[in-house]
Amino acid sequence: MLVACPNYGQVLPKKAVTESDYHLWGTLYTDKISDKGNWVSYAMRYDESPDTLFVKRSDGKKVYTFAKSNAGAFSGDRQFVCLDIDGRLSLLDLEKGKISVIEEVESYSFSGNGDYLISVERKAKQRVLQLRNSGGELLQSIAGIDQFRMSSSKDALVCTIENGGVYQVLMVTFGSTIGKSVVAESGSGKFSQLIWNADGQSVAFLRESKDSISGINRPAVFCFSVKNTTLFQMEPNKIPDSFYVESEFASGLTLSPDGKRVFFTIRKEVAIAEKFDGAQVWNGNDAVVYSERQTVEDLEFNTRIAAWWPEQDRFMLITDQSKPFGFLNASEDFAITYNKNDLGPQYIMERNVNFFVTDLETGQRNLLLENQSTQLETLSLSPGGKYFAYFKDNDWWVYNFVTRTHSNITGRHELQLADWEDKIWPINYRIVGWGVHDEYILLYDQFDIWQIDFKGNKAVRLTRGKESGITFRIAPPVDREFFVPYFTGHIDAAINTKNKIMLSAKRNNESGYFILGPKKNVEPIFFGDFLTTKILKASKANVYVYESQKYNSPPELSISMGKEETNTKLYQSNLQHYKYAWAKQEKIYYRDSKNSLLTGILYYPAAYSPEKKYPMIVHIYEKQSYLLHYYINPSLHNMAGFNTSNLTAQGYFVLLPDIEYELGNPGVSAADCVIAATKAVVNKDVVDNSKIGLIGHSFGGYETNFILGQTNLFASAISGASVFDLAGWYLSIGWTFGRPEMWRFESQQWRMGKSLFEDRKGYERNSPLNFVDKIETPVLIWTGEEDRQIHYYQSIAFYLAMQRLKKSAVLLVYRGDGHALVKKENQQNFAHRIEDWFGYYLKGESPKKWIAEGVQ
Repeated sequence: MLVACPNYGQVLPKKAVTESDYHLWGTLYTDKISDKGNWVSYAMRYDESPDTLFVKRSDGKKVYTFAKSNAGAFSGDRQFVCLDIDGRLSLLDLEKGKISVIEEVESYSFSGNGDYLISVERKAKQRVLQLRNSGGELLQSIAGIDQFRMSSSKDALVCTIENGGVYQVLMVTFGSTIGKSVVAESGSGKFSQLIWNADGQSVAFLRESKDSISGINRPAVFCFSVKNTTLFQMEPNKIPDSFYVESEFASGLTLSPDGKRVFFTIRKEVAIAEKFDGAQVWNGNDAVVYSERQTVEDLEFNTRIAAWWPEQDRFMLITDQSKPFGFLNASEDFAITYNKNDLGPQYIMERNVNFFVTDLETGQRNLLLENQSTQLETLSLSPGGKYFAYFKDNDWWVYNFVTRTHSNITGRHELQLADWEDKIWPINYRIVGWGVHDEYILLYDQFDIWQIDFKGNKAVRLTRGKESGITFRIAPPVDREFFVPYFTGHIDAAINTKNKIMLSAKRNNESGYFILGPKKNVEPIFFGDFLTTKILKASKANVYVYESQKYNSPPELSISMGKEETNTKLYQSNLQHYKYAWAKQEKIYYRDSKNSLLTGILYYPAAYSPEKKYPMIVHIYEKQSYLLHYYINPSLHNMAGFNTSNLTAQGYFVLLPDIEYELGNPGVSAADCVIAATKAVVNKDVVDNSKIGLIGHSFGGYETNFILGQTNLFASAISGASVFDLAGWYLSIGWTFGRPEMWRFESQQWRMGKSLFEDRKGYERNSPLNFVDKIETPVLIWTGEEDRQIHYYQSIAFYLAMQRLKKSAVLLVYRGDGHALVKKENQQNFAHRIEDWFGYYLKGESPKKWIAEGVQ
């Protein structure tokens, strides 16, 4: 619930924020809520000073503060523990209010029953696993600890230790007492990569084994049955000649949920002569070009996924050279494999492939799907392991691994499951979850959540968002991609619709959360004209804690008992905000040349007076009206330099216009909409129309470059990490993944819809290169020297063109940064240069030396 702070008595003018004030602002981070909802932890994170963690009682009557910490953990409603950046572990007894501190701690965990605290500590130059009771009293110590791993229920752990040249795997159990037993012991190599199966009845691990000749570590694979107290070791001769098991994390060591199969990666021993023969060979008939092959070649040609059945002492290769890529279903008894080269060159974001399915028990491999997308949004594995769902021809299909049958589960229901973004790429509303026993599937349309039962193929709409214009989605932690590490594919969560389900809700700029009941009744927790960003629910109570904000009201933390009338504020971040002048904001409306009505956000200068006109800065990047309620901390640390709060405090209007695109005309569309929006503000007679600046980064940088060649409306501009030559970038390589950039134009953000060779005039019509001679606006160009997304040569080309044409331009190339600025010193430097640049061109301030030398 957002409430503005009232002023009493005479209202005095508030001062604008200056750089010396920026350090006062922090970012609210909601951390945890205790099981019964009696306590909440949250943190304030700062750019220039240590973070602070708070633990607060839900009624607000008690709060504890922990400096230099930003996250912790509850053990029921009795204990809270957190670790600061100096290695101090604080243990808070929530019932007694007592805090105990343990020094030199590296990591920690609670046991599942909450009775024990486990920590790894530095003692006398060695690492020690310390076992304490919930009050912090030391019970046992295990010296020489290297790694430890808790079981999923946290009622046991396994750890690797070394003492006097003897290496052990030790199991520790937590019940009414602590139990210990040695699982494995070796005098020749240390153990590593501990992993449990889902029910905690099996453990797998590796033992180091260095080859005395090659020096290669060829680990041995072990599996321990907790139930039978039996240790199995895979015989080395199971592995094909010239292959060995990868070591440490690269092994991907994992166990099937039932503990019967161990999976890992094996690697081919490659001679140096095989690795490079002196020349790169870019074959004209390659499905995947040389540079892209280089990024996956090691995986494709030199590694294989393997499985081992300990009790049967059986070994199997899951991938091979013909099908080098693959993933497992949730129960890990079937594998889906494919080859990226099967279908020739493709110019889409994610390749289409032919999928094959292998029954791991029989080893039988069959064709599963032809020409299927590999986009995550189009694939889903059921959590019970029975099904593989895929989106094809605007319908969801389900493959049954056991019966080997395909079923179209949405075709008969005529659901609108996808839409088109700017008429160029499909937006699939995706699957959100499955039944607890794989008996149904949950999926989205534009507004609502649907349940499709496999028995009878019955479709039920669980929400009624379409009627009210509200888009309902299942809230975190369910509504996110759920990945099991290593080899398992994209598994969506199991959701029981007989229980209450938390929903997020959005309608234009309104947002909030609702509860979906078992009878499909939807009740609001809260919903309104503000931005909600995070919500947590107590695991054993109907208590929720959530964040909300508005552009002029800093993020606050509220608590709810599940109904709107029970919502109360628990914490308000950045209280100093109310001491400063803050920008007024309004929506503006304008029409492009096609008479489409568009929206923009206009921020007024913080100390605005109607008696004068002000300079304005226009920031562009596709659609930005979703930012209406975002509160922006004033800060020097911005990855693209732009900060609305900084600029309004410095006396600028700031405009964020929406852009509507026409297929084949990204630049033309941007110019059309941005110029229309800017003129709409000029017509309000509040802006000095000779002092308007333009700024954009990445795609917005490209749009900036193009717009400057179409109009002299802007007195100055800043273009970051941008594209200058469309044809040149189309025929270039994206060096992050080695892929040709053609896909971006033909089927993604650049919205050309055709190849360069099908629409040369279209590419020319939208390329800044072809209009650079018309630019009269001084431009500050910036890029990161390590930019792997848009090579900084594009920025250099823009700079060289401007220089050759004797136009005003300065290029900044930031060392050690890429497509966005991550290094703090670079962020600060660029924030100051933005202030200098616009201060000179839009405010008439004296030019700083770097500007005077660069453009005068």
